[in-house]
Amino acid sequence: MPVISDSLISMCKIPDCGVFCYGDWPPSGKTLIITNDKLIMQLPTGRPCCNTKALMYKNSIYVFGGYKNRIEESEFASEFNLLTSNWKVLTSMPKPSTGVYSLPYDEEILLLGCNHDKLYSYNIQKNSYREVTAMVKGKRRVLFGIGKLVYVIESEGNILKSEGNLIEWSIIGSGSAFQPQISYIELYNESFYFMDQTCLLYQFKLSEERLRIVDLIEKEGENASTEFHYLTL
Repeated sequence: MPVISDSLISMCKIPDCGVFCYGDWPPSGKTLIITNDKLIMQLPTGRPCCNTKALMYKNSIYVFGGYKNRIEESEFASEFNLLTSNWKVLTSMPKPSTGVYSLPYDEEILLLGCNHDKLYSYNIQKNSYREVTAMVKGKRRVLFGIGKLVYVIESEGNILKSEGNLIEWSIIGSGSAFQPQISYIELYNESFYFMDQTCLLYQFKLSEERLRIVDLIEKEGENASTEFHYLTL
């Protein structure tokens, strides 16, 4: 099971909107780091985007959303194989998938853009995606879960839950409004932890199904950014 690391504090203070870290910090042999001005390993499509999210599944890291190596915006799905250290562009994605959140679900990967009103499922074997369900428009959302237990938290604090079919959703609670542009999600000790753009750290305990603020990570400088994604390999 992934563990929460003290490196969260260090990464929160990196004043670069284009930082992506997969692994530990500072860099080691397990770490893939991508920034706008210093590339240890570059995304296969060129200039990285702050809204690019990633997911580790089996022996690969999957990247959904972002920019291709052109001026216009274009969505994509790509795979980085940890055994061969090779990138492979898989397929184009539904257009408004900026800031997409991804979640393993059987042999598929669920995809939900942070400001998108449709939940998609990407089939790894078939290399194709399908629309699973539509949601109310005009809300920013975060997708997370474990196994067949899937949650969506909306910007005003509503917590939606689906267990088993992804079609039926129930509202299990609501809380205060929070910043839905989440850069970090980690499962630790039966709780999900989130970090938003303001460096607030949230906890969602599975046994209580309740979201609460647990800490504020201090930022350095007025323009310090928390746009990162941390993944324990």
